[in-house]
Order: sequence, then C-alpha cells, then structure tokens
Amino acid sequence: MKKSTHICLAFQSGSRILSRAFNQRIASSGITASQYFLLKAVPHKTAVRSSEITNALGLERSSLSREIPVLIRKGFLERKAISRVHVMYWLTPDGKKAVKIADEGMKKLEAELFEFYGGEDELLTLLQGMLTIVDYAEAYIIGGEK
Repeated sequence: MKKSTHICLAFQSGSRILSRAFNQRIASSGITASQYFLLKAVPHKTAVRSSEITNALGLERSSLSREIPVLIRKGFLERKAISRVHVMYWLTPDGKKAVKIADEGMKKLEAELFEFYGGEDELLTLLQGMLTIVDYAEAYIIGGEK
C-alpha cells in the first residue's frame, strides 16, 4: 500500500475484500456475509426486535429492511407482529443450521488469516488498533463528542 493511500479508502477496500473472501468460505450455507452477521445478531433461543439488530450491528434500518425479507423467504428467519408498531424475529431451525455452517467457514478464514499474518496474537493486536480508530471515528467525528 502506498503511503499516499487514504485511510478510509483502505478500510473500505479491505472490508470489501474480506467480505468477498468470507462469502466464498460460507457459500455452502446459503447465506452471504451480511446475512450471516444479521442472523448472528438474533439470539438462538429468544426473539429480537429489528432495533436490537440494527443497534448490535451498527446498521441503518434501510439495510435491515432489504435483508430481512430475503432471509424470511429463504426460511432462515421468522417474523411476528406483536403490536401495530412492534415486530419480533426468530431464527428458524434452517437459520440456525445456516449459521452453524457459516461459523465453520468463518473459523477457516480466520485460521488462514492468522497463519498469513504470523499468528493470532499479532492479528488481534492489529484488529484492536483498527477498532480503536473506528471507535474514535464513531464518537468524535460522527457523534461530535469533544
């Protein structure tokens, strides 16, 4: 990477490349990386509101509203209105199975990345530094904290 590369562009590009690699590793699960993370935000034994999913993943409601109907059609998620304004979501048995298969793909990808980067501790240290930058951007740049 050139010194003149913009940090934000590098983060975005890297995120997309890792998502593509992850999508390759979990293709047999029938879900994409985005769908995997959404399904992981739904507890296995209880229902959850869409606001809990968006908060857990830092998603916009519009992103969630695009993915949820797809997951319902695929039979991975169930939806039930509990009032005129509140809807709850549950993982179906097929949804739990897809997550389990995708978990294995995630483990394989992480093992490959640990091996490439020189070990788990080294990669986790790098990741922690990146998360610190993300936290700063969220709190001070987006959130306006001083």
